[in-house]
Amino acid sequence: MEDKTAHLEIEDFLMAEGFVSSEEMAEARGIRKTHIEQSKKQLGFILLGQKKITQEQLKKLLFLQEMQWQMGKRAVEKGMLSQEQLEEGQRQVKQSGHSLSRFLVKKGYLSDMDRKKLVYEQLDTLFLVKLAVKHRLIQEGDLESVLKLKHYKKSTCEILYEQNRVTLSELNLAFRRFSRDLKLGQILLQQALIHEADLEKALALQSAAHKALGKILLENKWVALDQLYFALSIQYNTPFQKLDGYIYYEKQKIELRSIIGQRYACEHQILPLFWNGDNLTLAVSNPARIWSMQDLKSRHPSIQMTCVL
Repeated sequence: MEDKTAHLEIEDFLMAEGFVSSEEMAEARGIRKTHIEQSKKQLGFILLGQKKITQEQLKKLLFLQEMQWQMGKRAVEKGMLSQEQLEEGQRQVKQSGHSLSRFLVKKGYLSDMDRKKLVYEQLDTLFLVKLAVKHRLIQEGDLESVLKLKHYKKSTCEILYEQNRVTLSELNLAFRRFSRDLKLGQILLQQALIHEADLEKALALQSAAHKALGKILLENKWVALDQLYFALSIQYNTPFQKLDGYIYYEKQKIELRSIIGQRYACEHQILPLFWNGDNLTLAVSNPARIWSMQDLKSRHPSIQMTCVL
């Protein structure tokens, strides 16, 4: 069960302290509600809703041979027809080019109701979306976007942060009000980003395997990477900087190497991002490595340094 009480208390605290207005909170909650409603739709309908494909293209996907073969395989697994009946149907439609599922219905091997159930099931499969990529109906980026919408439900506070309604410092203050030690698991619970039962499983695995909690959560797909880093950014009061598509220019490389060598960067797991002559922005993959910045500051006392995750 999600800790909804704590989640709502934090939202109320943000409003009570004047960090966000009731209107801004209502807007963020509305966005979250919309995200949740959209995530309940089948992947095929999400593609339609985002206008990534048309109804005609979706229909064609469902009647492609790869998809028909997949539905036939699922029908056998579900006991709707035998392997022999499936193979007979495959032989026949290879010659005629007709729909396998319709052939199986026509032969009486599969009921029309079962055929419709199979189609409905395939509308919500990764196989369908990958097939759309394979046939160049959508791009790889579209696949990631659809899957993220399906499985990654942003918290209200995360939405407020993305809309620049609150800062990480303000969120950090709110969480300290309810979680003295700001433990990662508590933040995820209070943000409704993980179920309590899954967190308990993760903590048990952590105790047995002596791994970092975040790594266990990712390995078991209990949270998405963005969700983990959002929680860590609150825990360590450090901004989360996405680096998708980030490119270094040659001049940047030369300037950054003059401050941080490759060996030092690898050893301390830090990545210099921006240098404007006065301020250096560093990315750290592990927030526990933020202490490395203190060593750099002692080496370059005249440079202001900022860390991001």
